[in-house]
Amino acid sequence: RRRLERGFCAGSSASMRAVLDLVDKVAASPDTTVLIEGESGTGKQLVAHLVHVKTPGRSDAPFVELNCAAIPETLLESELFGYERGAFTDAKRSKPGLLEEAEGGTLFLDEVGDMPVATQAKLLKVIETQVFRRLGGTRDIATDVRFLAATHRDLAAEVEAGRFRLDLIPPLRDRPEDVVPLARFFLADLAARVGKPIAGIAPETEHRLTAYPFPGNVRELRNVIERAVVLESGTVLGEASILLRAERAAAAVPTAPPPGSGEQGPPPSLAEVERAYLEGLLRRAGGNKSQVARWMGVSYPTVQKKIADYGLEPGRPRDEGAGS
Repeated sequence: RRRLERGFCAGSSASMRAVLDLVDKVAASPDTTVLIEGESGTGKQLVAHLVHVKTPGRSDAPFVELNCAAIPETLLESELFGYERGAFTDAKRSKPGLLEEAEGGTLFLDEVGDMPVATQAKLLKVIETQVFRRLGGTRDIATDVRFLAATHRDLAAEVEAGRFRLDLIPPLRDRPEDVVPLARFFLADLAARVGKPIAGIAPETEHRLTAYPFPGNVRELRNVIERAVVLESGTVLGEASILLRAERAAAAVPTAPPPGSGEQGPPPSLAEVERAYLEGLLRRAGGNKSQVARWMGVSYPTVQKKIADYGLEPGRPRDEGAGS
């Protein structure tokens, strides 16, 4: 552990200090699943290992690594889940998988963007239920493993291409009244898990969450709250701990105020906010719909449909289709 920390502290830049600060906050939450993104060779594996050794209750247990890009697709599931004797032709004896080897510790999935979609679905179930079966097995096996993952890929682009999952559930943008109750539910559950005395959500944070369209739906909301719980150092969830990915992409986009948004007029509708937001992204991307889809974290057909619904196709009048 000390050797790892010395290696990181050798870089005294503000960005490296920020990384170390984030590692400390993430390590304090021993069950949170973490994705580490960055270019090849930037030290993602070292960051993952440092998170492991600084996590209370897990640092003395195994740190198990699997490079998803280095294992043939046909062998990846047997490596992860293990198998029972007779599960396939060469299975002469039972063999535990990496999930069992990592029990109590950390399983680090390097280059998770290369994992086949079918395996992603099975892994997602394990992350959510903490239960799995060996290949060819009939017995459920409970697991206590912290998942860390890393990739150099643009996962939003992988989702668009159908190579990475983005689970679809009823859109939150159509039921904004559910956002705050769901956020409070997730907060109570996640704060209790990590032992943080976060009693509620600040009113301005609730307003911001309600106004956001949540392209990733309920799963995105839960992830937003989980990250905020890890980062929050106070007793109320404040705006500084909230990171909304589509907001971040559009932060530099100047947009004309939607109809009715003047100080003396009524507040804009959600449809008007989303339309103005999408229009700003299109302008920033120079009309590149694929780029807009990546920023929003949704599929290309979804962006096309929204553009048509809001009348934002080139050559159409600006007010045509508004609010539809």
